[in-house]
Amino acid sequence: MTAGRMGFAEKFIYIACAFWFFVGGILYFVTSQTLKMQMGKKCLGIASAVAALLEEDPESYRKFTETLDTESEYYIRTKAVMEKIRSGNAIISRSYIRRGRSRKMR
Repeated sequence: MTAGRMGFAEKFIYIACAFWFFVGGILYFVTSQTLKMQMGKKCLGIASAVAALLEEDPESYRKFTETLDTESEYYIRTKAVMEKIRSGNAIISRSYIRRGRSRKMR
């Protein structure tokens, strides 16, 4: 082979690498967008469940926010429901636990 000229094998390798780089980029983008949308929908579902729970008894919630009494019936009942919501969303919970972001209600 002469200097400055590319053989068929070299051209093929460059074209194949460029093709797979391009396809990989598209797959990465599509997959990441899909995962973000799914997580967003799941988070909205959790938020609406928590909001519905708090709207059931706004007076007790208001009283709890003033006193922050962790021995109150309202706190114990709400904590139990929140644990059910959290365990029902194990993927999010495990993710936060692995990252050290889980916080226990006090």
